[in-house]
Amino acid sequence: MKRYFVCFLTIGLLLAICPPCYGQSSKMAIVGTWKLICIERVDWKDNVLGPYEWLGKKQIGLRIYDTSGYYAVQDMRDPPAASAGSLEEMADAFRAYHAHFGTYEIKEMEGKQGKEGVVLHHSQGSLMPGKVGMYYHWTFKISGNRLMITVRQDAMRLTYERVEKKK
Repeated sequence: MKRYFVCFLTIGLLLAICPPCYGQSSKMAIVGTWKLICIERVDWKDNVLGPYEWLGKKQIGLRIYDTSGYYAVQDMRDPPAASAGSLEEMADAFRAYHAHFGTYEIKEMEGKQGKEGVVLHHSQGSLMPGKVGMYYHWTFKISGNRLMITVRQDAMRLTYERVEKKK
């Protein structure tokens, strides 16, 4: 009996001291580097309506969240073949590139299917000057190694895959 008590006490202490051992908070779960998989158009019921070709048919990108509360986003159309970069090509590349960075906070709120994560971005720098200083309030869900961010005002969902550390 005493051995079982010691065993249960040890397990209880480990769970109290080390919460990441049995589950991560939304804030810790989002930390990392995420590679863009796709951008989809969604409706208010989160039904996928098809591809969102905001950056063209093929998009690439990275989204990074660090442990100190900073984020950076770089998304672009699939890069064209290398060239010297005429003014027309550079203007086209600028239109096909989306980048911003700043701080973020994670909140939880009651959603249609129970609690859902909310990420609040405060843009401190952006390729688009009018977006500097803006706050963005988006819902997100992490499932396995996938991060899905829903931007309701633009009726789109961005899906990212966690990037594993290089060896």
